[in-house]
Amino acid sequence: MPLPKELFQPNSVAVLGASRNPGKVGFSVFTNLVTSGFPGEVYGVNPAGGEVLGRSFHRDIGAIPGVVDLGVFVIPPPAVIEAIPPPGGERDEGGNRDLRRVQGDRG
Repeated sequence: MPLPKELFQPNSVAVLGASRNPGKVGFSVFTNLVTSGFPGEVYGVNPAGGEVLGRSFHRDIGAIPGVVDLGVFVIPPPAVIEAIPPPGGERDEGGNRDLRRVQGDRG
């Protein structure tokens, strides 16, 4: 089974754990994606909100107004499970949910 294209060529990336603090890994990952010329959308996710490089952070992944192809988790391991949105996404012909693509609430 081939790996999904979104893993290596995502159109959008959400950085869960993006930070306003330059001393944090979440700041480095987020700012590197934004300033490196990544051609897609880069979303910062942080429950405290905030803004870096003129981009506002979303308080959770469900608040992102679009499709997220790839999530980068820069949070403590125990928090990862809670950060994953509830099952959603598109269903394949067998009725299985495709969690590789998570669509945020547009409303």
